[in-house]
Amino acid sequence: IVTGTAVSGEIGVGDRVRSLPRGDIFRVRSVQVHDEQVAVAAAGQRVALNLSGADRHAIERGDVIAHENLTRTSMRFDAYVEVCASAATGVKSHQRVRVHIGTAERIGKLIVLGAEETIRPKQAAYCQIALSEPVHVLRRDRFVIRDETAQCTLAGGVVIHPWPPKHKK
Repeated sequence: IVTGTAVSGEIGVGDRVRSLPRGDIFRVRSVQVHDEQVAVAAAGQRVALNLSGADRHAIERGDVIAHENLTRTSMRFDAYVEVCASAATGVKSHQRVRVHIGTAERIGKLIVLGAEETIRPKQAAYCQIALSEPVHVLRRDRFVIRDETAQCTLAGGVVIHPWPPKHKK
């Protein structure tokens, strides 16, 4: 059984779905919305899915259940990042950070795009975030950046390009 909020589309009994980022395929055995069995759940609803297929340990917190034809995950993405006023020194280019996107948490490196090497508090800039493990992201997804130890929130942002190439200086 997996639970979460349906972000888009519909899901019903008998549908085949994929767990991202790993890519395991499952079949939906039953669907519940607010503890009631339903044939189909739609976007915006809190959903519980009873899945059959691959090993039940194949799904972890932060995984996304998607249509079986969706397979693309990302190890890096371009983003617009706004640094919090509480981030005393701001964020430096190539700084290791902890990225929270959806319910996933990944270690990554923030690379400031442009001439400046640091984004000061209350400022914003375009960045590329390189992750240590893949994650399913889409354009306009929002995220939070914390320091590597997860003790201080540094910034927040929005995904601009989920599958960019590496950028040169």
